[in-house]
Amino acid sequence: MLFLSKKAQADKEAQEYLWRAQCNCAYWHGVFGGLYLGHLRRAIYENLIKAQICLAKNAVDNIQLLELDIDKDGSDEILIQTPSLSLSLEPHRGGGLFEICHLPRALNLSDTLTRRPEVYHHQLNDISDHGNHGKEDGIASIHDIINPEDQNLNQFLVFDSYTRASLLDHFLGSKTTIEDYAKNDYSELGDFVQGHYVVDETLSSPGKALVRLSRTGVVNSCNMTITKTVRLGEGPRLWIDYEFECHGPDALSTLYGCEYNMTLYSDTDPERYYFAPESGIRREISETGTENNIKQFELVNRPDRLNAVFRFYRPLSVWFYPLMTVSKSEKGFDRTYQGSSILFVLPLALEPGKKACFQTELEFVDLWISP
Repeated sequence: MLFLSKKAQADKEAQEYLWRAQCNCAYWHGVFGGLYLGHLRRAIYENLIKAQICLAKNAVDNIQLLELDIDKDGSDEILIQTPSLSLSLEPHRGGGLFEICHLPRALNLSDTLTRRPEVYHHQLNDISDHGNHGKEDGIASIHDIINPEDQNLNQFLVFDSYTRASLLDHFLGSKTTIEDYAKNDYSELGDFVQGHYVVDETLSSPGKALVRLSRTGVVNSCNMTITKTVRLGEGPRLWIDYEFECHGPDALSTLYGCEYNMTLYSDTDPERYYFAPESGIRREISETGTENNIKQFELVNRPDRLNAVFRFYRPLSVWFYPLMTVSKSEKGFDRTYQGSSILFVLPLALEPGKKACFQTELEFVDLWISP
């Protein structure tokens, strides 16, 4: 919003979308709504994206690549905008993608939340331990209301140890399960998830853009370099090329996982689900589970007429679970869907001095549904 505010001053149409996006509700957390309500965030993002599209009409190039401090944290991010997609990368925080916007639909598919502790979460532990449903003395305010239905919600208090984004690199022990991973109760063997990546190359020309990032870090006491290259053209498709290099002196054997956090906007709508073409199995957004030996995995969003289709050039496994938060509302506590966390997992074995490659294609496919 701050980034677009400076750019929209001379464009009346973009300004109007920007002003709509400055409706205060989704910028804060309060009892009557706020940040935890995904439909409010979606409305904000929709208008920000429309403002961004308006400003792009006057651009000389059809593909733009900018390096600047978008979120005012003191480090530069990388913004790539094409006629179809807008991507934002954080080299200093795991080389992650913190924004994936589909411009024709005005959807931010990375509109997810990191699960963080709130000061009121201790109330759930209190009612679990003592059966306390609110203030014992005096009249309870709306901030003190707790329903009997809230008593079991403390088991869903899971907090993340890093900021949620996509394209994050994990190294896991062979005994790690999807349940451990979903509860953030596992050992991370590498230092890449929030590590600083170096920007090796950026390229923007008519019809294509490229960003190459690399980091040399440690995986289970072995030195390793990861190089990842994000490529895209004018269409709603991107390719991510990975190269792993072991610097020895010992061989490395580990489980690698590439994390994406994306939203389908609901975990209860039957028209939104996962689909694995190899098995022909539909999986629900509310599920925590795995699919093995796949080369394609789809996030189906029929109400918004959009599929996110992941394709791979070697079989792998996918782990998935819903990101759920517990937040305070005027009714008591709410357990709310904030997005889907997806981890693409494959075994990685490297001899000293050797390299391995891995490629992902992500395409956004229009769903034309007859009335």
